[in-house]
Amino acid sequence: MPVMGGSSVTRFRRVDGSDASSFRELRLRALQSDPQAFGSTYEREAQMPHSRWQTWVDRSSAGDAAFIALAEANGVVIGMAGGYQPDGKPHERVVWGMWVDPEWRGAGVGYGLVGAVEDWAIQAGALRLVLWVVETNHGAVDLYRKAGFIATGETQALPSDEFLEEVLLSKPIGSTQSDKRT
Repeated sequence: MPVMGGSSVTRFRRVDGSDASSFRELRLRALQSDPQAFGSTYEREAQMPHSRWQTWVDRSSAGDAAFIALAEANGVVIGMAGGYQPDGKPHERVVWGMWVDPEWRGAGVGYGLVGAVEDWAIQAGALRLVLWVVETNHGAVDLYRKAGFIATGETQALPSDEFLEEVLLSKPIGSTQSDKRT
């Protein structure tokens, strides 16, 4: 699903085994740029060996249990979003690690990344997507609400900063969505 960003076309794709270095670079940039948006820290992840990044990408490049989408413009990776199946919940997928380069925000890239994760989750047979978002991250909250997520009422402290609170958002997908359309 291409999105126009100026004169370039943004493309969304699932990671493959060759993406470990570019994923690491993007993730570390995201953790530096917007540390309050993540449950991890730059310091923690910068210390991870290349083999950990490779395993992360390999595990997310195929199958129904884990997924990472990358957004590219002009051959440069400008955004990411992941998904995974939580233990004991075969019909649920969790969106994680969503980030778009600040120069590309507002151009539809975030919406495209959420759509890529949702498409993967539907193909995997999920019926619900959930995600945690810092409640003061108004841009992200607005994006998720426009994408159909609603607040569940659950909150928790952000793991990387106990002074920030996250809210749990949820969205029905898959056959529950098609059931509502008929």
